[in-house]
Amino acid sequence: LTVFLIAATAVDVGIPPPLALELRGGGEDYYDVRTLRRDALREALGEAAEEEVGDAEQRTQSVSGGFLQLLYVADNDARTLLAPAALAKVRALEQRIVLDPDWPRFCRRRYASDNDTDVGECVPPTTFLDYVYLSDVDNRTVPPFPPVIGDVVDAFGLYPDGNGTAPPADIDALVDFMHARADQFPFDFLFDKHFNATRRVTYARTSVQLGAPLAGYRNSVTNATEQAALREAFMTALNVDLQAFNAPPALRRRRRGDDDGGDAPAAPS
Repeated sequence: LTVFLIAATAVDVGIPPPLALELRGGGEDYYDVRTLRRDALREALGEAAEEEVGDAEQRTQSVSGGFLQLLYVADNDARTLLAPAALAKVRALEQRIVLDPDWPRFCRRRYASDNDTDVGECVPPTTFLDYVYLSDVDNRTVPPFPPVIGDVVDAFGLYPDGNGTAPPADIDALVDFMHARADQFPFDFLFDKHFNATRRVTYARTSVQLGAPLAGYRNSVTNATEQAALREAFMTALNVDLQAFNAPPALRRRRRGDDDGGDAPAAPS
């Protein structure tokens, strides 16, 4: 599994040389990944386009501050990102993002009320893991559920929120379920176009929303350059972590300084 970070905001960080995919024999799928990147940038630029807010006050991180897109690539054409080992690795990475101590400072927040005591909650990533790590329905809003969510509940008796402890024991049934809906959202957004034909997921993406204005700023355009610099620093730190995540285990240990107790060398730029 290889992971690429695309930061689609005022600043682009961490985009690897596209040639690396081409040299790995990406062929037509390589251009599919480029299409995903293009779509991600368009989506983020469109969402992040600021309306004229003037001096109006906005709640902290209540509007879009851009997106991060994580692109996942299976190691070779014989493997799929829906294999248990790949799923576990993707989950470990995404948990590192949402459990990062700085994540609450940069996520987009969803507020349940206008009450000043409501600090909001971070909007979770849009990820295919929601449809793999299913959890109990017991404490959910009563039906009717939205269409695809309702289909999951009917088929598996579980809710797609990514909070389950493990994929269903019958992973093939889950793949069948997603494959039957390959042309529907969210699967047509999350998986590459060949999933419909091959039942293998060679490429997948996760979309992570960033929020604005950051804490301490009146709105999203107040000292916008300064806010953008703070988001860039956060994204750059995530990218260094991704580089280590992609590296072979021995190199990961050397970067952390685990093997000799010394300081880890600087990550490559």
